[in-house]
Amino acid sequence: MKICYLGDANVQVRRVAEYFSAAGHEVHLITARPRPLAGFAVHSIAGILPAGRAAMVLGIPSARRLVRELRPDLIHVFYATSYGMLSSFIPGPPVALSPMGTDVLISARASRVSAAMVRRAIARASVVFSVAPHMTRRLVELGAAEGNILTFPRGVDTDMFAPAPRSMSRANPVILSNRRLEPIYNIEQLIRAAPLVLQRHPEARFVLYGEGSLRPGLEALARSAGVSEKVTFQGAIDHDRVPETLAGADIYVSCSRSDGASVSLLEAMASGLYPVVSDIEANRRWIEGRNGELVPLDDHSRMAAALVRAIEALPRCGGVLESNRKLIEREASWRLNMPRMESAYARLTRSV
Repeated sequence: MKICYLGDANVQVRRVAEYFSAAGHEVHLITARPRPLAGFAVHSIAGILPAGRAAMVLGIPSARRLVRELRPDLIHVFYATSYGMLSSFIPGPPVALSPMGTDVLISARASRVSAAMVRRAIARASVVFSVAPHMTRRLVELGAAEGNILTFPRGVDTDMFAPAPRSMSRANPVILSNRRLEPIYNIEQLIRAAPLVLQRHPEARFVLYGEGSLRPGLEALARSAGVSEKVTFQGAIDHDRVPETLAGADIYVSCSRSDGASVSLLEAMASGLYPVVSDIEANRRWIEGRNGELVPLDDHSRMAAALVRAIEALPRCGGVLESNRKLIEREASWRLNMPRMESAYARLTRSV
């Protein structure tokens, strides 16, 4: 079949497009933020358009023209705001919609305009792919019919993300975060916890991957807390390098305020890291207290205590990490879940 994706040329969209291209389908990406990608055609609606929501509105004629020329069997759109709104102005083929988390969980609550965009995108979609039950409930509140929602995480490549050999002594534990340095990911909580952890375990190291607008302030916070030698900011890395960074760490941390199904958490669990994450609904789906730590938002003392417990549990947590790996293989495997998406595509195209 011929599939047209609407979304940014980011890793999540790229991985799905590459999967279906490798499966023998003809794949095209229409985007306002183009960059060269191998394996499928990239079509830009950017031109000289401004960034943000205006690019989506002003890009409607270009997107309509491209779809008319390409004549895809199916459109799959990522983000219920922005590209979702754009898809609602494109007549013709059936639309599959993939909300990503922030769009329906935060933006649609904070802004009537965003809520209206999401509702319009849902109305245009023939199927909505939800990555978690709490997102499904929110989608129903926004007008999606339960019968049109398929709920499963896209998952992780369990061949690419696999446990690496680690010393059970964990003499110099490495605590890793790879969320973006933006307000929603709440990295400040981790940095404020670091001095308390280092009081108990001065051999620990904190490694932060990711870029974002808060980097200068977070680096300043680490300096003022006296932990800049133990907290290193490594910047953004390509997704292909994530497995090697996880292989060099012991504990995975996320302080995020909101998530759909956190791919970075699933990758860390598949790779054998001990998870210490924020106590939000998205994470409760995967962490139940026995296989990791759930920490209240903005409580750096509780975060520090959880990290200390995690460090001290590392020498005897092999069974826990193995069960986490099996959980991902059973419920969040890319190999198992992507064929479910392909089956949904087939049903949509047969119904036209």
